[in-house]
Amino acid sequence: MLTGCYHCGKNMPDEVAVCPHCGAPHRKSVPCRVCQAEIPPGASACPQCLSPLGMRGSVGPSSGPGSVRAPAAVAAPSSEVPPAPAAALAVPASAGRKGKLIAMVVAVAVVLVGAVGAVVALTRHTDADCRRQAACAQRGLCTASGQACVASSAADCRASEGCQKDGECTPKDGRCAVASDADCEGPCEKGFRCLAREGRCVCDPGRAYACKELGLCGADTKGYCTVATADGCKASKACAERGQCSPSPKGDACWAASDADCAGAQPCATSGKCAAKDGQCVLSDCKRAGDCALRGGCTLRDGKCVPTRVEDCAGAAWCKNMGLCGFSEGRCVATGAGCKASDGCRDKGECFTGAGVDRCMTRSALDDALRGAKAGH
Repeated sequence: MLTGCYHCGKNMPDEVAVCPHCGAPHRKSVPCRVCQAEIPPGASACPQCLSPLGMRGSVGPSSGPGSVRAPAAVAAPSSEVPPAPAAALAVPASAGRKGKLIAMVVAVAVVLVGAVGAVVALTRHTDADCRRQAACAQRGLCTASGQACVASSAADCRASEGCQKDGECTPKDGRCAVASDADCEGPCEKGFRCLAREGRCVCDPGRAYACKELGLCGADTKGYCTVATADGCKASKACAERGQCSPSPKGDACWAASDADCAGAQPCATSGKCAAKDGQCVLSDCKRAGDCALRGGCTLRDGKCVPTRVEDCAGAAWCKNMGLCGFSEGRCVATGAGCKASDGCRDKGECFTGAGVDRCMTRSALDDALRGAKAGH
């Protein structure tokens, strides 16, 4: 059907939104040529799909034989996005192409602002929401701040797991943080992390067992004393008792890095372990080890102290006590003179030895041993 334009008086089709002769808007609603929604009078774009008037597509149910229909793949946006008000889409009758384009941009902006506002409103938290979340009990994030939960209460922070475990007991910049040594009371009791340093609780070398015993006086990334330090190793019990007086290459333990570490340690003085090897103090001084004075083992061979000459045996305690004053095949053996001069001869009557016998015996025991040796042959 044709309708007369109220502005210029010329006829124009019902399905067009503006007069093709003078550009005046139609005074009644027309169908969108894309989504078929009703376009109100004065609007320059569809309020549903935002297609500008005049876009090629379907001309609605009353389209003529030459009309073109919109492709099936073009779908209208979700109805959850509120349509722009008709007033925001209206343009003066005299507006040209540029004015219509501006009106369309404004309409799109209005729709987007409305959608963003709806999303913000839906995601905004309340204090009750925050207190129901695990982060409240774990980290004290119990207060709503827009779309986030933050820490704002000292009581919430102190009641949190983070306070007891890591000392995060003071609200700061929206979260619970370590602010002083007092915050580290919980970590101090459980792991000697008693000092607040750079926003975390770290170990107190003066209290930590690992520092005093093992020299692990430096804090790791979690604040525990697991890092060996030079001063800590030297002052540790491990240094005095085992010569482990220097940090290992990995820094996770103290060990014997040099002979100097071992020289002042107990194993060197009592056991002759005065040389460092593979981080440990090993045997190097047989005289200090006591083997030389006790049984004549005065020479180190293959990691053991052994006698190598008769003088080693004659000067040992075993010569005086048991008469083992001779040397044979790498060991100290009994001699006749040694047996008669020994404490064993005086106290037990062990004053005799013989061929094939390497220790001192009583006369009867020696006779039995010799008879047994002959019978064996």
